[in-house]
Amino acid sequence: MMSDEKNYSMDLEILVGFVDEASDSLTKAVDDLLTVGRKGYDDNLVQSVFRAFHSIKGNSAFFGLFPIKTLSHALEQVLDRLRKKELPADHDVIDPLIDGASVLSTCFSRVRTGGIDAIDTSDISPALNRLHAVIERKQDADMTLKTLLDDLVRVEKNEKNLAQVIEKLSRFVQGEENTDDPEQLRGMVPKTGPEYARRLINLLQSPEKGILPEARCDEIEAEILVLHSSVADESQKALIDDLKKDFIMYRKSVGLDPLLREALLDKIALFPEGRSAADPDAPQGETPGQGPAKTMRVSEASVDQFLSYVGELVVVEEMYASLELQMLEGRLPQREIASSLKKTTDIFKGLSRQLQRSIMEIRKVPVSHLFQRMPKIVHDVAREKNKDIEIVMENGHLQVDKNLIETLEAPLIHMVRNAADHGIENPENRKAAGKPDQGLIVLSAEEVGEHIRVTIKDDGAGLNLEKIRNKAVELGIMDPHSDLDEAKIIDVMFHSGVSTAEHVTDISGRGVGMDVVKKNIEDAGGSIRTVSQPGKGTTFTLTLPSSVTTQIIHGFIVRTGSKRCIIPLDTVNGSLSYSSADISTIKGRRQVLTYNNRLIPLNLLGHIVDPGGPESETRNNGSDIIVVTQAGNMEKAYVVDAVEGIRQVVVKPIHQVGGCETRMMSGGAVMGDGTVALILDMEKIMKFDV
Repeated sequence: MMSDEKNYSMDLEILVGFVDEASDSLTKAVDDLLTVGRKGYDDNLVQSVFRAFHSIKGNSAFFGLFPIKTLSHALEQVLDRLRKKELPADHDVIDPLIDGASVLSTCFSRVRTGGIDAIDTSDISPALNRLHAVIERKQDADMTLKTLLDDLVRVEKNEKNLAQVIEKLSRFVQGEENTDDPEQLRGMVPKTGPEYARRLINLLQSPEKGILPEARCDEIEAEILVLHSSVADESQKALIDDLKKDFIMYRKSVGLDPLLREALLDKIALFPEGRSAADPDAPQGETPGQGPAKTMRVSEASVDQFLSYVGELVVVEEMYASLELQMLEGRLPQREIASSLKKTTDIFKGLSRQLQRSIMEIRKVPVSHLFQRMPKIVHDVAREKNKDIEIVMENGHLQVDKNLIETLEAPLIHMVRNAADHGIENPENRKAAGKPDQGLIVLSAEEVGEHIRVTIKDDGAGLNLEKIRNKAVELGIMDPHSDLDEAKIIDVMFHSGVSTAEHVTDISGRGVGMDVVKKNIEDAGGSIRTVSQPGKGTTFTLTLPSSVTTQIIHGFIVRTGSKRCIIPLDTVNGSLSYSSADISTIKGRRQVLTYNNRLIPLNLLGHIVDPGGPESETRNNGSDIIVVTQAGNMEKAYVVDAVEGIRQVVVKPIHQVGGCETRMMSGGAVMGDGTVALILDMEKIMKFDV
């Protein structure tokens, strides 16, 4: 019995390895196919995609994944005709290949969460039908004759090819016939999720080509709530919560069009089968819909590195034990004890930092995992809107926290979708503006200190600031007599009041649903910045902490009033004593600091973080410190009582601290003396005008 369990575990491990490798190869295959569709036939790329599908076909049969084998075989057949030049590399051929590869990816996702029985032939029927239509497509006569002539020339050098050429000539003269069994395609009904979500699936599988009406969206939202209340398992509820979050974002953005409905169905496809709590046939005491724990692939080198640090930690433990024994036995004088303790503690500090970095590295995956869906999204939008759009992805090899990928996925889908749909102009408008017909979207990522920065840049028409301003005035968000401040107008774009789908075309679609995107980013401790140039395009920059799970930052520790606060070090530009500062007063009230030839607004930090605290209105006792900070485009200076130094701290969530403006805190940190220091969200604090 033990042997059987061991063999099952080994088989499961091999299956998971195959699924992961196949998913990676499918990502590359889709990228290659998009390149072929955009730039024309490339033998190396076509051969590479053919090998990927051929490998998946063979291995899927080994694991009993016969629906995947069937679809892979059809993909392989189309690729075989393409590489033999029997089919042109046009959209009628490339698009079904891309769709088929996407269906394979969904199938593998379901296998990973539900095992080999999670899919059947009905999962692949729509894609299979399209591929068979391509396989049955009559080849172009001129192209086939040219291929045959080329083959006949090669026969002179290798007579072994003669039989193959004769067979090809015979097929050409007689016409190809489809030899696949039509019975296998009958009675197939799309199946994209567990049975307990069937009503929701049916609502999303609307045949409408455009955006779903509000009444249907209300039905979908109600069904999501019913689904959430009917399940008892926490992992199942978490999946439904994630679905609801994306649904709200999509609905508030450009509406539930076919592409976004497909994205929601993809998420439902990952739900475990199980039963809902409302199912009367569910056995009592059974955990309904128990889904598998999240897993991730980790390189052997990363694990080895981590284990080596653990081994060193054992050595440090022995050093402390030996020191303790010598102290108890009185074998060391006081000075030597202090010296040995400091040495051992220093070694432990260095090792703890190495362990921290090592475990963070283990959680990292390439940012290309985040970018991989975007070319398909841009391709589908361009095809639907009759646009020519190229998407370029830079620095995809950058390693980021896996949870960061999950946090950014939905906002990025929305923003890339908007850039392609509303940011990039149609070819006629681009030509009239003196631009190339083909629009460009660039996705890039970089690591900046303790943050990851993801940029979405397009060369479209840019934001229409005047229309956004008019909309803000109409909604009462902005004073009609206020100056046309670009930063304020762009900030209005993220206001929830602007998020009405009926105004998509009025503001190039950018203001719609952006409030939801911003909230998601800020909830993860990040920020979003926008720069737009009329006629030249728009750039969105998303900045998030490197780690979403456990965030460790370098903090600038200060005291103000009765509070101890932490200013993130990457927002600190400098500090100076109050007595030596060049301070002046504007309009008899506002104090400003002259710093590096710049005038910077000066505030008392205690008035923000500790309203009603003991800080006085004026400072001139010579012991106070001014900290100059910057977040985004804003720069301000704050007076504090004292600076305690720079330390590494672990960010913990906070909910309520008496007397403090907790909405301006990004968290708290437990200090060495056991007290809690508040970590300031400098971007929010700078918007607070005292």
